[in-house]
Amino acid sequence: MHREGEYVGRPQFERSRESRHYIADDVLDPALPRIFIDWGMANLPPVQDDMAGGGYQSGTHLDISDVDGFGDFHDMIHGHRVNAAEALGIEMDDDVRLELWISARAEGHYFHWHTDADYATKNPCGIQTRLATFCYYMHTEPRLWLGGEFEFADGTLLDPLNNRLTFFPPWQIHRVRHVHAVPWGIDEGERNWPDVPELDWQNARWNVAGWVHRLHGPVDYGRRLPGGAC
Repeated sequence: MHREGEYVGRPQFERSRESRHYIADDVLDPALPRIFIDWGMANLPPVQDDMAGGGYQSGTHLDISDVDGFGDFHDMIHGHRVNAAEALGIEMDDDVRLELWISARAEGHYFHWHTDADYATKNPCGIQTRLATFCYYMHTEPRLWLGGEFEFADGTLLDPLNNRLTFFPPWQIHRVRHVHAVPWGIDEGERNWPDVPELDWQNARWNVAGWVHRLHGPVDYGRRLPGGAC
């Protein structure tokens, strides 16, 4: 049984690698997060827990790459990806496509340590088409949960604030920490912890995450993958 915060399953030297990331806040009209959440409530499949031996308690998720109604989101990602690529040191031209997934995490859900390079392919050298990972966070107000931070292997924590966008290189090790419900909004005063209610899906930790893919030719991550196997 591993303790919260314990770094498991990756070479020790990976802990000291400094993470690179890009953050932008208030990136969409303030009304859109709730519209996306309502869409998710109406369309997401039943909850999927305890996948991959308990290392991936995801809540529920759905591919929305080609779903109508997310045009504003596509435009927003394209509007930030050039600045994000510069901040991350990634070469990125306009010959790309977006892959998008909407997901929700409620009480106790998390995502264990992984990279988006070796997680998505059986190729041990991580040769694939993902140029950058992005994640857009959203939740109802007031926020009825704590935790759920996005954490990199060097200990950097990103708070999943409403209407926040992040980009990072897909070879960086990361995870989502456990989500914990609170009885009132996190900015409220005294909390009666024994009376914490069940965190319903509407008030859960929501996000739209995905990747900028290169359309022609693979991305060779080489020694940037954990262990430097290639």
